[in-house]
Amino acid sequence: MTDKLARRERVSTFATNGTKPPPDITTLANIDAEEAVLGAILLEPSLHPNVAEILQPADFTILFNGFVWYAFDKLAERNVGIDLLSVSDELEKVKDLKGVDFATRLTELMAACPDPMHAEHYARKVRDAATLIRVHRAAAKMQALVEDKTHGMTVDELIDECNKILFLATDQDTSNKDTRADAIISRYFDVVEKGMQGQTPPGVPSGFQELDMLIPGFARGEVTVIGGGEGMGKTSWLLTVIRAVSKQYGLTVAHFSLEMTQDEVMRIMIAMETGIPKDALKSFSLTDLQWRQFVAATGHIAAWPMHIIDEYPALTPIQLRRRLRKLVKDEPVHLVTIDGLWLMEPTNPSRDGRPRDVGNIMRDLNEIARDFDVPVVVAHQYNGEQWNRRDKRPKLIDLAESSGVRRNAQVILGLYRDSYYSIDTPVDVTELHILKDRNGRAQGRKIDLLYDFDRAMFRDIGGTR
Repeated sequence: MTDKLARRERVSTFATNGTKPPPDITTLANIDAEEAVLGAILLEPSLHPNVAEILQPADFTILFNGFVWYAFDKLAERNVGIDLLSVSDELEKVKDLKGVDFATRLTELMAACPDPMHAEHYARKVRDAATLIRVHRAAAKMQALVEDKTHGMTVDELIDECNKILFLATDQDTSNKDTRADAIISRYFDVVEKGMQGQTPPGVPSGFQELDMLIPGFARGEVTVIGGGEGMGKTSWLLTVIRAVSKQYGLTVAHFSLEMTQDEVMRIMIAMETGIPKDALKSFSLTDLQWRQFVAATGHIAAWPMHIIDEYPALTPIQLRRRLRKLVKDEPVHLVTIDGLWLMEPTNPSRDGRPRDVGNIMRDLNEIARDFDVPVVVAHQYNGEQWNRRDKRPKLIDLAESSGVRRNAQVILGLYRDSYYSIDTPVDVTELHILKDRNGRAQGRKIDLLYDFDRAMFRDIGGTR
C-alpha cells in the first residue's frame, strides 16, 4: 500500500484519544467543526454521501471522532443505515475504544451541531485544519532532514525528498482509479465485448428514429445540448424524448424542470398521451370523452419510470449531484434532462461574468455525466444573433454564452422553423440541426420533424439531409 493510500485507510496518526488535540497542534485543530460535522450526519444520515467526498477518517484530530467517521464509511459500504445503534455497534469492534460510553458521546456530538444543513461547510473546515496540521508536521520533518548531517543525500536528493513529504501532506485527491494502460484497455475490451453481444446498448435512444440512426442515442457519460429560441419548442422536444425513453423503452429519467412546475409538465404529458388540448386541461373544461381519456392516461403515466424535479429555480451542479445521488440509491437512473441551462447557476460563481459561469456549469455537467455514467441532455436558448442574418438557420455561435457550451458539449442540436421568424409564413416543418457531433460523423446533418399542436409534441416525418 502506498503512503498516500495508507494515510487514507487509517484513522489519523496525529489523533489523540482524549477530547483535546495534542499540544503542538492545539491552535490548528478545529474540534468544534469536527463535532458539528459528525453530529450533522447523525441527525441527517442522507448527507453522508456528499460530505464523504470531502472528508476521510484521517482528517480528525480526536481519535474517537476519526473512528466515528470510519464507522459512517463502513456502514455506507454495506448499505446499512447510519443511526446511534448501528454506529455504536460498529465502534464496539474498535479495540482502542474499550470502556467508552458510545451512546453518551454520540448524543453529545448531535447536540454540538448547530445546523445539519451546513454539514459540507463544517467538513471543509475540518479538512482545511487537517491539511494545515499535515503541513505543520511536514515542515518539522523537512527541518529535521535538513539539519541531519548523516543523511548522506545530495542537495537535489534532499529537495526531492522534501517535495515528496510536502506532496503527501497536501494531496487531497481521493481517487483510486487505475490509470495504467493495461487496466484501461482491459476495461475497454469488456465494454466493447458486451456491446457486441448486445448486453450494453451504445446509448439511450431519443425516440426519434432518424436522429437515432445518425447518433446512436445519447451516450452515457456525455452531455447533449438542445438549443432553440424562446417559444420554438425546445421544452416540448425534451419532453417528447422523456416520454419515449420512459414509456417505450422503460428506462428511468430524472427531469429537472427549472421553468415549469410538476403540474405543468404533467399537463403536457397528458396532452401528448391523449390529444386533449393543454388549454382544456388548464381550464378543467373536459368533455365526457376527454375525462375518460384523462383518467386512462393518468393510470398509464403513473407507471412510467420518471422523476420530475421542480424545486430548483436556479439549479447548481452540486444540487444536481446531491439529488442524483439520492435517486440512484433506490434505483438506477438512465437519463438526466435539464430545462434549461440559461437558468442554472454555478456552484462557485466567477467574477468574470456569465460566459465563464456557463463554461464552469457545463464542465461540471460533464463530470456528473461521467461520475454517474449517464447521458445528460440540457435545453438552452439562442442568443438572438440569428435575427440579424438573412439565413437564420442555427449555428454554434447562436447559443447563449456559446464558447463554454461549444467546448464542453459532446453533441449540440439546434431547432429551426421558418414560421418562428415570420408571422406571414404558415406553420411548417421544424428542422433539427446537428451542430456538433464530437465522437461521430453526423455534424452538419438535418432532420425534419413535425410539431403536433394537439399533443404538444414532435414527431418524425422521415426526412434527413
